[in-house]
Amino acid sequence: MTTRYREIAMNRSMLPLGLGLWMLAAPVLAIEQGSLEACRAIQAKIDYYTDLKRQGGSASQINNWHRMRNKYKQKFSYNNCKVYRGKLR
Repeated sequence: MTTRYREIAMNRSMLPLGLGLWMLAAPVLAIEQGSLEACRAIQAKIDYYTDLKRQGGSASQINNWHRMRNKYKQKFSYNNCKVYRGKLR
């Protein structure tokens, strides 16, 4: 068997292994979807901190509000709340 055919045979034998590993990892990689009520609560917090920032304050207050808002935006994304986007506004 030549080197080229060995490479092809090796790649073909690795394919089932790769697919098997992908199937095992897929549930772990799936994004958790939150309920509509949980997403509404997260969106309310995002809006709350956005309003606080718009009203103004000291630099440290605004930085803290910005940090909190980003924390809730991250939760919004993690819970896959974008599927409810139309119902949240």
